[in-house]
Amino acid sequence: NVNVNCSVGTETTNLALLEGMSIGVVPIASDLEGNIRISEDCGYVCLQKEPWDFADAVEELYRDREKLRALSRAAKEKYLAKYTSERMAREVEEYYLFFLRNRIWGPGTDSDYGELPEGTVYQSVWLDQIYVGTDFK
Repeated sequence: NVNVNCSVGTETTNLALLEGMSIGVVPIASDLEGNIRISEDCGYVCLQKEPWDFADAVEELYRDREKLRALSRAAKEKYLAKYTSERMAREVEEYYLFFLRNRIWGPGTDSDYGELPEGTVYQSVWLDQIYVGTDFK
C-alpha cells in the first residue's frame, strides 16, 4: 500500500513513485526536488539521511488505515490529474514547441547549426530535465 523511496542525490521525476500512484500506492519519499513535487498532498516527504522519518511514516499509515485510504485516493487522483503518459507527452511537446516558436536553439554552438535565421535567439537548452506542469505558452 506504500512505496518507500529512499533515493539520495538528484532526481527530477521519479517514475517508480508515479507508477505506484497510478494504482493508489502512497509515496513515502526522500526530500529530493522531484520527490517533493510528486509526493506533496498525497504522501510523505522524509529527510534523506533520517531513516526514522521513513519508519515513522510507514508506522503511522499502518496504525491509521483511514489516513492510508485517504492518501491512496489522493495519490491516484493526483496521478490522473497531472502525470498520465498522455499529459506528460503533451507537455513535453509544448516544451519543444515553445523553443521552436521563440527560435531558441541549443545545446551547442552557432556553428553546429550553420547560419541561424535572422532574429534567432541562441541559448543553450538542456532538454533532459523537463519539469512537468509548467505552462510555456
